[in-house]
Amino acid sequence: MFDLVIAGAGPAGAIAATLLHRGGFQVALVSPHIPHAAPSLKEHARIEGMSERVFKILSELDLPTEGVFPARQRSIYWGGLESRVNREHLVDRTVFDQALQEKARSTGVSLVSGLVRTITKDQNELLLDDGSILKAGLVVEARGRRAPSRTNSLRSHPTLAICGFTAPSMKETAQAASISALPSGWLWQASEPGLGTWSQLVVDATSLPPGQEGLESVWRETLAAASSAAPTGPPEFPKDPVVRSCELRLTTPELDPQLLTIGDAAIAIDPLSGHGLFWAISSALMCPVLARAVLDRETGLAKTFYRNRVQETFWRQARVGRDFYQLAHEEMKSVFWSNRASWPDTKPSHANIEKPAIKQQVIVRDGKLKKADTLLSALDPNGVAFIEGHELIPILKRLGKGPMPNPADFHAQILPDTDRATAEHVHAWIAHRKQAGGLPDTLL
Repeated sequence: MFDLVIAGAGPAGAIAATLLHRGGFQVALVSPHIPHAAPSLKEHARIEGMSERVFKILSELDLPTEGVFPARQRSIYWGGLESRVNREHLVDRTVFDQALQEKARSTGVSLVSGLVRTITKDQNELLLDDGSILKAGLVVEARGRRAPSRTNSLRSHPTLAICGFTAPSMKETAQAASISALPSGWLWQASEPGLGTWSQLVVDATSLPPGQEGLESVWRETLAAASSAAPTGPPEFPKDPVVRSCELRLTTPELDPQLLTIGDAAIAIDPLSGHGLFWAISSALMCPVLARAVLDRETGLAKTFYRNRVQETFWRQARVGRDFYQLAHEEMKSVFWSNRASWPDTKPSHANIEKPAIKQQVIVRDGKLKKADTLLSALDPNGVAFIEGHELIPILKRLGKGPMPNPADFHAQILPDTDRATAEHVHAWIAHRKQAGGLPDTLL
């Protein structure tokens, strides 16, 4: 029997499996797509965007980057705004996902080929399509949007992405991708030499007639304005279109101690945000500490930690997305944009903390969940517990209300057991927060 078995081997599941095994757990990873094995389910090749931040995290975690192309410029044509500031990597998800699975296997994870038919939570069992049963101390749900959805899940307006490889319509320039707002949706195109041009058109799900002809009709009607929105021109309808739901969705707001949920199975990210892969990695990083807490019967800490991370991520994504949709709505004035520009509410996208305060939260310390005091401020709305590996609040209490010492005295008096460079970094961070009014009065 395994310590954990993971249903689903996309980025969230495969990365979680590797991190769990590194943490000392015996792990099985179930996937219909095993590298170097005959697949039991046809996989559609697809292209996705990856931020430079995510690429850096992969490198820091010693995770593979096969299928990830060098970062290039991204062009934005959005509600009167034109920008070429951002850069992103293009990712061949088929190659990338297989590399992550192979990394898990080479690390020591047991890869199991098959489709999960049912999960019996109270017995920690997975029934596969061939009739075999996998048992574990704990089950992880990582099947993305295909995971069973709860009836009380929160979601944005029903939205579909129609995507596939199309005849090249992007000009041969240094740009690798472009995103364009259209009156009834938006278009993301990405080109890579030797791979082709991937086009993703996002539309309202209620506007889609049934059948292949309906898909092509919506494609052509929505893209009729593409030539005026961006200089690339409208792409032709894909030869083998893939249709996926893509609205932001909060499926699992609370932790079920019998079934840890990560990735899109917990929060399905709106592709407009570009944070899908970042969330996959972030939720995978949660998995080892959540698993250890649940198996150690510290479910209260696990539930609080999960709730804070998942719900904060969902509401931040929802409100930042709303603000971006509002930019297009100001220009387009159409139903597609008005629906999305008013959801989920009118609250600011970032927490408005008027006065810095100390708040006890559940944090990760030495690989385990613990309660600790954190600093909340407008600069750090989610709270800060550590600076350069040192607990922040005890340092602030040692400083007291007096003037900030110079870096040398700070090192000698406050952090004498650490090296000078680290002490200087901590000193600079606190000095900046103090000057910006980011420390509570009780500690000044």
